[in-house]
This record gives sequence, C-alpha cells and structure tokens, in this order.
Amino acid sequence: MLAYGVSFFSGILLMSVVFVPAFAELVLGLGKGASGYVVTPLALASAVGAPLGGMLVDRRGARSTIALALVAFAAGALLLVTWVDSLVTLIIALLVAGFGLGIVLGAPLNHLVLDQVDPARTGSAVSVLSLHRSIGTTLGPSIMAVFMASASRDLPAALGGALGGVMQSYLSQHPDMAGPLMNLREQMEASSAASAGSSLDTSWLDQLAAVLPADLYGQLDTAVRQVLKTTMEPAFEHMFLVGFIASLLALVLALFLRRGSERPAGTVPAAGHEGTPSTED
Repeated sequence: MLAYGVSFFSGILLMSVVFVPAFAELVLGLGKGASGYVVTPLALASAVGAPLGGMLVDRRGARSTIALALVAFAAGALLLVTWVDSLVTLIIALLVAGFGLGIVLGAPLNHLVLDQVDPARTGSAVSVLSLHRSIGTTLGPSIMAVFMASASRDLPAALGGALGGVMQSYLSQHPDMAGPLMNLREQMEASSAASAGSSLDTSWLDQLAAVLPADLYGQLDTAVRQVLKTTMEPAFEHMFLVGFIASLLALVLALFLRRGSERPAGTVPAAGHEGTPSTED
C-alpha cells in the first residue's frame, strides 16, 4: 500500500510542472512561441534519470533510489518557488526536478511492486500501481485550476485599472488624440469581451497593434505584462509548492517501505524466506 501511495503522489508531481510554459510566459515574460520550449530541460533530465534509476535499483535497491529521486524533485520544486526569476534559473530548476521525476516514474516503483507480490499477481499489482498514478495525475490539474481561478478572479479589474491609467497618462501628453483614443478604447473593450471569455487571453491587444500608436501600444503591452505577472505569480508558486509538499509526503512513505525493497535486484533472499520479500523492519 505504501508503494501505491508513492505512485499516487508521483502523478501529482508530474502535473505540478505541467503549467511551466504558462509560468515562463506570464511571469518570466518569454514569448508565446519560446515558452513552449522551456520544458525541454525537464524532458532531457527525465530521459537521463530514467535509465540511471534502473541502474541504481540494481546497485542500491528500490527504496534508496526512490528516496533519491524524491529529494531531487523536492529540491527542484523548491527552487521554482523561491529562486527562479529568469530563464537560466528556470532551466537549472527544471533539470534538477526532471532528473528526480524521470527516476520516480521509471523502474523503481515497478521493481518494488514486482519484488513484493506473488508472481501470479504481478499483472494486477502493476495495474493498480498505474491506477494510483493516474488518480494523482487527474487530481493534480484540479488543484492547480483552483489556484489559477483564484488568482484570475481579480485580473479583469486589475487590467482595467492599469490600461485606464496608461490611457489617461497618454491623453495628458497628447490631448489632440482624445477623440481617436476614445474610439480605440471602445474597440479595446469590445475585443477584450470577445476573447473567448478568458482573462489570460490578451490576443485582443495584439489585434489592435496595427491601429494603436506605437508608443501607446508599447506602454499598454508593458502594463498588461506587469499586471499578469503580479496577479498570476502567486498561483504558480502555490502550484510548485504543491509539488514540493507531494514529494515530501511521498518521501515519508518511501522511508517506511519494507526493507525487502532495499535489496538490489538479483540478490537472493535470506534462507527461510525463499521466494518472499523480507519483512524485517
């Protein structure tokens, strides 16, 4: 049962980093195209961690390997919460978290379950393991959505205030633009209302780039980015914190796994326990 609990939390770990591209775009200010590539370090580190995890299971046993993986992910998640403020620091944090994630999603848990169940029940045991992970991956986005919804609730008012301030400041410097800007403001409000009802969708501003004065568009774009960063950053921090807490809870469970799971692959069980894992604490 403890192994299934670790599997459940591993699903939450996976989902806690699924919004990294949105974090890179809204908080770090990366472009929409570039932000999609920031998960590459996570994928590469996972690709390195997965086979290395199998090697560690053979040498050190499943329990030690799982504990190492969870510590690595917890460190990466903590960096995302407390340290990341640029693309470089984001890449470092994702490399650390991805390394741990690749290990914990790979061989150790499967080896642990196969080592502790009757050979006739291995198929069922692995299926239940996958089920618990799937439950975690299903529950994870629901938790994240709560944070996103809570943060975006005040976003329309914040955007309206910031954009209104920019418009008033611009009018004070260009009084002759009062008439045209009033028409543009009506267009902006109409475009914003038609943007699929999403507060995070700022495509309406991009559509007005051709008709807005260049300097005004630059000021509006800067104001929108700043509001998005200030409003949404706490939501992302909470999401990464969920991953950190989930990794610690999984680590606690892993430390209580039976010592039989510490036996490296291929080690012959002690006499009197042939074919069954050790129950020694």
